[in-house]
Amino acid sequence: GTDSQGRSTWQQWAGQAGNGLSGYYYNDPQLTNFVTSRVDSVINFDWGPSAPVAGMKKNHFSIRWRGFLRAPYTDKYTFSTLVDDGVRLWVDNQLLINQWENSEIKEFSGAIDLVANHLYPLQLEYREQNARATIRLDCQSSFFAKQIIPQQYLYSNLAKIVVNSVKSDQIGSTYSSQVLLFNEQVAVVPPEPDDLEMHLASFELTPYYQGRKQWGGRVTVGVHDQNHRPLAGVRVEVTWVFFLAWSSQRSVAVTDENGLVKIKSPPHKNPDILIVNIDSLEKNGYTYNQGANEAVTWGWLWGL
Repeated sequence: GTDSQGRSTWQQWAGQAGNGLSGYYYNDPQLTNFVTSRVDSVINFDWGPSAPVAGMKKNHFSIRWRGFLRAPYTDKYTFSTLVDDGVRLWVDNQLLINQWENSEIKEFSGAIDLVANHLYPLQLEYREQNARATIRLDCQSSFFAKQIIPQQYLYSNLAKIVVNSVKSDQIGSTYSSQVLLFNEQVAVVPPEPDDLEMHLASFELTPYYQGRKQWGGRVTVGVHDQNHRPLAGVRVEVTWVFFLAWSSQRSVAVTDENGLVKIKSPPHKNPDILIVNIDSLEKNGYTYNQGANEAVTWGWLWGL
């Protein structure tokens, strides 16, 4: 679409739309006294003299939003915050706005070059001291006028699923190839000080062969925290299903110091379709699970 001056608005994209940013709410101005978390579709709040959520103070609170931004165009982007009081903004791990001690309603901005349809980590921190509480996150480029960043370009969490394309002359099999994007469920966030989030950094599924007539799959899973550091000691549970034979097996393994774990399915005869589901991640009581009846993510291969 276009605005009133004929400039393009944020373009549509055939991929999966975003769901917003993960918001973490604190009952003090220093981001330490954790109260609750939720997903906020856009950052456009004017609470006036009221508390942002139930159980929080009307003043002297803070909020941290985290997630990913997808850029619709390759261009220089200018991010702006209309805020009362303090604010900090990072995009692609670069600090663009640093006005934490601000104490009046004011607009601040910073610019960065981004590439179309790439995903960039985004973190926004807000501090409310007294009186009115306001925070808004805008963006503009040469392609579109300044506007609130739409929900469809903001992702609370993201997992990239890669299934390799493989051909085997040895057993006459072909395998599918696909790249999928999935929104992750927000990790259970207990009170501070730990505030740990688990994110899928990578998921790669490849086949292996046993003799001339049997094959199976190997999955490599990478797990990191909200600061993109590898997480060791995460218990990863997967289920393998050979679809035509309707046989399944569950496997459990733990990530190493690099945040990686490799899991191998049992071998099976052709022809069949192999499906792998990542059922859950767990570490010290922190969980990552979309629900009892669906896997966090999945991949598949077929042998003919």
